[in-house]
Amino acid sequence: MKTKEELIATLDFVAEYATYLLGSGVHTSRVIRNSQRIGTSQGIDIQLSSFQRSTIVTAHDPESGEAVTRVVKIPALPISFERNSDLSALSWDAL
Repeated sequence: MKTKEELIATLDFVAEYATYLLGSGVHTSRVIRNSQRIGTSQGIDIQLSSFQRSTIVTAHDPESGEAVTRVVKIPALPISFERNSDLSALSWDAL
């Protein structure tokens, strides 16, 4: 079971990670898969709903039933295939 602080810390990291990828032009399905992979590595279920300028990220602890949600703006960033590849690799490293 995760503490609320652990759940929030994971949510904040995944929210920043996901919005960076989205802002860099990464396909939404890849962002969702990578984010869920990071959540799985921490024992947390991650759900994302993405829109043109913002995304909604929810982190849910399946053991306690506790969930935390954030609405986060997607920044406008330059496209960097190298950076996107590195961030995708990060999700596999976390798992």
